[in-house]
Amino acid sequence: MAQYNRVDSTSLEIQRLDAEYYGKVYVNNAEKIDQLSKCLTLEAMRDKNTPIRRGIDMPNFVEKANSPLMVTIASFDEPGINFDQLKRISSEQHDAFKGSHIKPGDLLIAMGGYAGKAAICPEDTPICNIGRHTARVKIDPLVAETRFIWAFIACKIGKLQFERYITGSVQAGINLEDIRSIKIPVTEVLAQKYIGDKVRQAEQLRAWAKELRDSVDSQLDNLKLPINEPPQMINLMSAKDMEDRLDPRPYRSHYLKLTESIESIDHESISKITTLASGCPVSSKDFVENEGIPLVRIRNIGFDDFIGLDTGIGEDVYQDSTKYHAKEKMIVVGMDGIFRSQFFIADELPMLVNQRVAMLSPTNIRGELLTHWLNRPEGQMQLNQWAVKTTVEHTSLSDIGRILIPRLDKELEDRLADNLLSARLAYRYSKFLTQVAKTLVEALIEGQLTEEQLIQAQQALEDGDNTLDKAILNKLSNEGYAVEGAVPLFSDVDELYSLLASANAAADSED
Repeated sequence: MAQYNRVDSTSLEIQRLDAEYYGKVYVNNAEKIDQLSKCLTLEAMRDKNTPIRRGIDMPNFVEKANSPLMVTIASFDEPGINFDQLKRISSEQHDAFKGSHIKPGDLLIAMGGYAGKAAICPEDTPICNIGRHTARVKIDPLVAETRFIWAFIACKIGKLQFERYITGSVQAGINLEDIRSIKIPVTEVLAQKYIGDKVRQAEQLRAWAKELRDSVDSQLDNLKLPINEPPQMINLMSAKDMEDRLDPRPYRSHYLKLTESIESIDHESISKITTLASGCPVSSKDFVENEGIPLVRIRNIGFDDFIGLDTGIGEDVYQDSTKYHAKEKMIVVGMDGIFRSQFFIADELPMLVNQRVAMLSPTNIRGELLTHWLNRPEGQMQLNQWAVKTTVEHTSLSDIGRILIPRLDKELEDRLADNLLSARLAYRYSKFLTQVAKTLVEALIEGQLTEEQLIQAQQALEDGDNTLDKAILNKLSNEGYAVEGAVPLFSDVDELYSLLASANAAADSED
């Protein structure tokens, strides 16, 4: 923070005499927070029987299956945690650090220099522990709403509040005593619940999206294709079986076994069921950061959604590049280093596809299902089979075109594709809802929204009336709350309600 503030000596805190702590932005932000209702420290909000603790200093990692997992800050996937790919620690070490055992509903807060990084432990949290750079807080539900607190920590104002307490140069972070003493606004309980419920709905949609994808994978796994075969060190090939590649990579045994298995069932190559093209060779001079028409680059293709769309291009460049426009249900595939795939849905358009990204327009298969096949091991193995190692792994349109896709009964394919579309929308709307919660906290602190408005909206929802809720949601955008001329965050609020109803129905059917 380059700008500092002249502070009266009576305002100095004995524990903090460093100039940066009193930077004007930080002081103004803290004053803004103090003006809202009442403020409590995290220590005052915690469950009285559960002290705020940090985790293990030096984890003893083991390869033993079913050992406790070690949750890292990198695994925070707002508002929850991604437990995939986490390392395991010894049961003995886990038992020795009982104070940092995490449970469903716990709030985890980053201490290691990541201001505003926090996560709520989901209902299906496995046996886990945390590291020394993470604090575990169990909020007393009679004092505050955990999900409201999460929304504050993750919003811009909350991030500044936590950033103010970062110290250190070699390894910057927030110490445990400062975590305990950080002030957080606590509004009236129904106002907290209204915001907290948005986070809860986001968790619900994300869980439902995972269930839908898992159900699709369960069906596709029934084909029992060999995706875990260890490769042989040497594989002999006859010349007549070789393709237009003379390097050994495409002929490794595990790749060939997968190909043989797919060829033994109903299948088609991608070149037969799509039209293929590469993206637009846009120059970096055409890039517009954080505005303009979003430009889809390799790094933006995520398995669940498009991510980090912070580069755009101007309207004139977009209009001159019509053949590279993204279209609904079109699929994009990364061609350099990362071979992830994703399909477009209507409300995220317009977008432009960048060079080194393949564009696949399905002609005889649902785009949702083809995307999923390409992201599954069967697709990823084939993409890697035909990739060429240069500076990075690289594939081409012709290499993508020869990938084989198993075909199923049309009715089954349509049902799986419908589930995948619902999962994509649910995941997308879950991200919107976390943004809603953060923006509403900011609007409340900034005075753009009152506690009374949130209370009335929550009371109406509890009475079965979503009119006030819809009015608030329609005022939200990526630029904030009630910003004139801004594009609404939700193109169709009714679609959100429909997805939530479906997620609720799915949860009820499980019960």
